[in-house]
Amino acid sequence: MYAIDDLEELLTLTRKQVYDRLRLLEPVLNGHITTGKKGKKLLSEQGFTVFRRLQELERQGLTCEAALKQIEQETNNLDLNGGTLQSHNSQPGLTQALQERIEEQTHSIAYLQRKVDELMGQLTSAHQEIRALSSGPKPESQHLTRWQAFRIAIFGH
Repeated sequence: MYAIDDLEELLTLTRKQVYDRLRLLEPVLNGHITTGKKGKKLLSEQGFTVFRRLQELERQGLTCEAALKQIEQETNNLDLNGGTLQSHNSQPGLTQALQERIEEQTHSIAYLQRKVDELMGQLTSAHQEIRALSSGPKPESQHLTRWQAFRIAIFGH
């Protein structure tokens, strides 16, 4: 649980800014703001996540009101208590589309892994060939001395 003092310190906001944002987020944070000892307001972990999201959207240039609307849209698809997506009748194909996208990505990952394995094999083969060429016997010089040329000319070998 986060007290107002904690929010001020963690998010570098003034006390007034914290209270203004809590007041703004009250419809979204229903059940995540409680009153502690001595009447202090406390924010749950999930509530803190929503509060940070508001601040993040504000830093992206949205007004508090516009950020609140976006958070409300996001939380319509999110159960704050469990953090899991809810199925809504307004988006029946969303789950199906996400599953298809996940399957596509899984196939892409498998294909890319096979390509990486293939290229690693080629790299290993090339490395072994280079080693064999560099450590093998050095070819004899093609340049013949006069004496060797004379000997070959006379004796044939």
